[in-house]
Amino acid sequence: MKRTFIINLLLLLSFSMFAQKKDYKPIIVGFYNLENLFDTLDNPNVNDDEFTPKGFRNYNGNIYFDKLNKLSTVISQIGVEINPDGPAILGVAEIENDTVLHDLVKQKLIEKRNYQYGLV
Repeated sequence: MKRTFIINLLLLLSFSMFAQKKDYKPIIVGFYNLENLFDTLDNPNVNDDEFTPKGFRNYNGNIYFDKLNKLSTVISQIGVEINPDGPAILGVAEIENDTVLHDLVKQKLIEKRNYQYGLV
């Protein structure tokens, strides 16, 4: 009985001596409304006339790329105080198509994160 107790005690101590501290890195999940991220091309299947160069907003390439730059700046800062890699998953709303998502994830500030995307 004593022998079994001593063996169990030694086993218990040996397992606890080799336990390593776990270093967890939180994963950030976010959501961001891109507020009418449209390209400048007129798509007859989408109500996007106001976001074309001939529309009442005079939406052009300069405005589009400026908006992409500003959005990528904000996205690059989401959650970095918790995880420097930013969001692992980011849901977005108010986009015209997958082309604008492609243009967004290729922006300099977030390109290194290798975001993959799909439309739902």
